[in-house]
Amino acid sequence: MKSTPQQTVDLILELKNQGLSSRQIADALDIGKSTVNDIYNKEIDKFIEANIATDEANNATTSAPRIAIVDVETSAAKVYCFGRFKQNIGQANVYEEGGKILVGCWRWLGEDKVYSHYMTPKEIKSGDDSAVVRALYKVYEEADAVVMHNAKNFDHKVIQTRGIFNGGGTLPPTKVLDTLEMAKKKLRLPSNRLDSIGAYFNLGRKQDNSGIQLWADVQEGNKEKMQEMVEYCKQDVNLLHDVYLKLRCLGHAGTNFNAGHYYDDGKPHCRVCGGEDLVMTEKKVYTAFQEFNEIVCLSCGASQRTRLNLTSKEKKELLLS
Repeated sequence: MKSTPQQTVDLILELKNQGLSSRQIADALDIGKSTVNDIYNKEIDKFIEANIATDEANNATTSAPRIAIVDVETSAAKVYCFGRFKQNIGQANVYEEGGKILVGCWRWLGEDKVYSHYMTPKEIKSGDDSAVVRALYKVYEEADAVVMHNAKNFDHKVIQTRGIFNGGGTLPPTKVLDTLEMAKKKLRLPSNRLDSIGAYFNLGRKQDNSGIQLWADVQEGNKEKMQEMVEYCKQDVNLLHDVYLKLRCLGHAGTNFNAGHYYDDGKPHCRVCGGEDLVMTEKKVYTAFQEFNEIVCLSCGASQRTRLNLTSKEKKELLLS
């Protein structure tokens, strides 16, 4: 079949864009109406395919996991008691229950800005932390993973508890990466507190505050003290961000988070940081009955293994259980 000159193709597209019908274009160019339709439909198909290819390329480069660094500050309980040493505080002694989320702060990995949401004096007076909780639920919804220190025993459980209290359901199934758990399971540090880990690795310290007096002032509705608490929480987020980057080479203790799931570019990615700068070492990784090649990520330093089992059938038969 004889090909149509590109000049004619371009003219057909231009006339179509001007709103002319296929019949009008055919008469103007002295060609068949079916020829006009065939050429136009083929060009439309090319345009769609090109855009699909562009979308796939964009998705491949922007599908890295979205990781949020999160910290919260909660209210203190107000109680009546007759002593100060080894007191067993019963429910009847509780004048006002604590555990409400006064402040929530978060930062996205790879970005510098720290976001915050906190209770207003009116909300503190009424004990309504629902707006803060909604903001934190939204972070979970947008994130593929959240990083917290002591997440599984405190922050994560607090957010879930307050969510249910305020009429919400369960938190989204977002991966929770706990830097405290990583430090306790993989390291021997003088202390596993966030402040101490930051000091040990020369990453910085938590911001000083007036202690329980700050909480007392905030819970009385002091706006200036609330801003001080917000800045304190933001500093915790920034310190946590740096601690996470320092410790993530240890892997994500207690989770099956794999950053490689979030890329669609047909390349292998580090399961910890998603990096592509991977090197196969000469070492082998062994389980009781299997053998794998070791892979090291030069971006974060994490060691991992290939999925290909190198143990032959003959060798398997020689291994004792």
